[in-house]
Amino acid sequence: MFAWYGTVKELIHQVHDTDVLDKLWMTLQHLGSQPAVGDMGPSAQEQYDALQTLRSYTLELAACHAWNHAIYTICLPYLFCCIHHKDLDQRRVGMQRIQEVWESILRAEAWEGDEKLSPVIKKALRQLMADLAFHKAQLSREIYESCRRENWAFDSEELREFSFLVFATPANTKFYLEDCFSHLSDVTKRFARHHKLTKWLKYFYMNTVPSHDDLEWDKLEPSYRDFLAAINRRATLCREACAKDQDMASNSRVFSMTEKFTLPQALNFTPSNLKKTEKNAGPFSNQVMTAATAFLMNIRQPTDGIEKAWAGNAKKAYALGALGT
Repeated sequence: MFAWYGTVKELIHQVHDTDVLDKLWMTLQHLGSQPAVGDMGPSAQEQYDALQTLRSYTLELAACHAWNHAIYTICLPYLFCCIHHKDLDQRRVGMQRIQEVWESILRAEAWEGDEKLSPVIKKALRQLMADLAFHKAQLSREIYESCRRENWAFDSEELREFSFLVFATPANTKFYLEDCFSHLSDVTKRFARHHKLTKWLKYFYMNTVPSHDDLEWDKLEPSYRDFLAAINRRATLCREACAKDQDMASNSRVFSMTEKFTLPQALNFTPSNLKKTEKNAGPFSNQVMTAATAFLMNIRQPTDGIEKAWAGNAKKAYALGALGT
């Protein structure tokens, strides 16, 4: 699971590998006996330029290799697939990593409520958590709750089944069949691509998550009478819209709420908040999320330089160089 990191180190060490340098026709001398490049003639300058090109090319390959794998080794829900690794030791390491990630997140969330922190640190901390993003997703929280309930056991059959449902897809399903049989994997794809869930997909997902039965949430079990009442109500609204020469599409909804029902204001479920995404899409946004996770896992106090590492353009520099150090 983490074997890719050894490949990254080998790539970087190639710059100092005498066999590689010898194949590139580099002149090798003992340390301390190397004269200045300007005193060695045109051939030395050519070798120096070739070495600089090799260094840049090697670092680029190592960086691309690291960024391609890092998001799958420290960010959720991607890290959750570690429980299906063929090596039991790698499963154990992966589950320990998930636990470490969540310990860091919960610790940072507790810091956000600390009134003793300075405004500068709080601002940087809020920006760091906003760039982290994945910890606010329902699927990531469900993974945390499921792992905690199973005492972070890498051999738990329930966790293995949950992970399989998250990442596995059936051979050939479409539309509603895909929602029924592959809704968790669809949730994962939509989370990765920053897409919204359909209302049907939300319904299927919230009625099949593992914590649904254990937490004894109220279940929505409509009878055929409820279904007919909803259909009749929709038909009535459509007829009224036609009579008033209004847009029928605005009233023809499968999921309708009664006029008396209102959400509590404390939830802050405004239309703008419900429609906005947790983070931007794209490679750089994913790199910032990965770097934010790595940074959060390596600090123990909010005063460990967070106001310098994650403020303004500093986070961009850290995101580009975090894994290279």
